[in-house]
Amino acid sequence: MSISIEKSEKFQKEYKSFQNKIEEIENLKVKSELENLLSMLLAEVKLIDKAHVDLYSKNYLNDGIQEQRNKVAGIRQKIARKLEDYNKTIT
Repeated sequence: MSISIEKSEKFQKEYKSFQNKIEEIENLKVKSELENLLSMLLAEVKLIDKAHVDLYSKNYLNDGIQEQRNKVAGIRQKIARKLEDYNKTIT
């Protein structure tokens, strides 16, 4: 059995929501920054998923897993904050 954050309904919904909001942004610099953050978010989630696979298959948990979780939380906050700031500038 494997637990995948990337494939979870909650993550997919959040990721798609971020994607849709980013697609609507006209400012190319802001859009590019957000797309990079979204890519970073996905990469970190994949690393956590790999750590979960290692835990199940090798009975080993990467020491840096908490740091990766913190990175995911930080990236999510950055994306949300940038989207919020952008929306304030266009209204």
